[in-house]
Amino acid sequence: ATHAWLGMPEVEILERAAELGDDLLLVGPSTRRRAGWFGVGRTASRLVQSAHMPILVAKGDLAEKPACIVAATDFSDASRPALVEAVELARLWDAELVLLHVLEPLFHLHGLTAKIAGESEVYAVEPADLEPEWESLASHLDLEGLRHRHEVVKGEPVEAIISAAENAGADLLVVGTHGRSAVTRALLGSSAEAVLEEYTGPVLVVPADAEVFAH
Repeated sequence: ATHAWLGMPEVEILERAAELGDDLLLVGPSTRRRAGWFGVGRTASRLVQSAHMPILVAKGDLAEKPACIVAATDFSDASRPALVEAVELARLWDAELVLLHVLEPLFHLHGLTAKIAGESEVYAVEPADLEPEWESLASHLDLEGLRHRHEVVKGEPVEAIISAAENAGADLLVVGTHGRSAVTRALLGSSAEAVLEEYTGPVLVVPADAEVFAH
């Protein structure tokens, strides 16, 4: 079916989607194109900020049979619906699931201090210290029978997430939001919305209060 309405695009889309009982919104990238860049656009960005249902931002072609899904997590309850969705899709497609956590540096060292320390970034914990968090997370997810692994990467959130997704050969990147706000800073860091702007592949955005959509 096709529908056309007058009004603010993001408002009308969300109201009609609720009336129709939709489980998933599909939006495309901005039409403002330049070499190597596909932004999400104002309407898509506002939908991501306000929706109570998963939104697939189709910035690239989704493989006919996706083989790898990368899902970002900060181990919070807000990120769990996105992980549940990623698990269900991985099971549906028999795809590998990569659960990703980014360790953001507490601060950066410069000059002589960095040379003495032998590194330029200081972290509160190391990846090995997070095993209890991974075990707790796994206990809340139905991972039985899935090909899955977890990965911890260090660095600035935007670059680290995009790099990890690209290195994994992800067909789909899954992230969570708080719902009526921008993409959660707790999950992806202070520049989280830049992930949607800069990543060139499909991104599934799942609000914290969303239900798993019917596949």
